[in-house]
Amino acid sequence: AAVASNPDVVATAVDDLVAQLKSRATFDPDANALIIKDAAGKPLLDPSTGKPIGADALVKDFLSTRPHYRKNSTPDGTGAAQPAQPAKGSTLSAAQMELMGPMQKAKFFQDGGKQVG
Repeated sequence: AAVASNPDVVATAVDDLVAQLKSRATFDPDANALIIKDAAGKPLLDPSTGKPIGADALVKDFLSTRPHYRKNSTPDGTGAAQPAQPAKGSTLSAAQMELMGPMQKAKFFQDGGKQVG
């Protein structure tokens, strides 16, 4: 659940991450807790508290060394703002129409827009 519910994880990587991390975790029914272990099989402890780390901490640490599993933190594209879409049924000049991309033009005409000049 810590992997699937983590908003930083690329959705298509969830199964791969679970497969890689599940060998490091066991459930202790006596403590009713998930125990995260290191490569040697010893429980991993939080250095600041001395208590066993949880699944969220394991996922965070795992992702810090494997950025390809993280979602891109920057938006797609060039970062340029998209121009506002004209109101339905409005009229634009040819010069204004030249500033629009093909998809915007198609939507403009589909919404009843008209070009003058």
